[in-house]
Amino acid sequence: MNIGTFDRMLRIEEQSTIKNTFGEEVVSWIEFETVYAEKYDKVNKESFQANQLISIVSTVFNIYYLEGINVQMRAIDLDTNTVYQIEGIKEIGYKEGLQLITYTKDRF
Repeated sequence: MNIGTFDRMLRIEEQSTIKNTFGEEVVSWIEFETVYAEKYDKVNKESFQANQLISIVSTVFNIYYLEGINVQMRAIDLDTNTVYQIEGIKEIGYKEGLQLITYTKDRF
């Protein structure tokens, strides 16, 4: 892995659920780790869902190996403040790095 291409700051967050004073569950996100990453946009597609035009962008982030990441987490590109849902994780080499397969949706 070439460190010179790790030009993005990526914050990885995990979901936390707490109950408020009314007993309702409130979902919040807690920072897991902030790392440098390499970004590749893979697929852009548009479709109609519930009579709305939805743009889906599939993006791959390469990061150094980090223990504990799972697909229930999300990643935020701190340069653009874009939120990406993690849908897959692939190990690069033997604990050399991770490839996070993510997507983001925009509604128009």
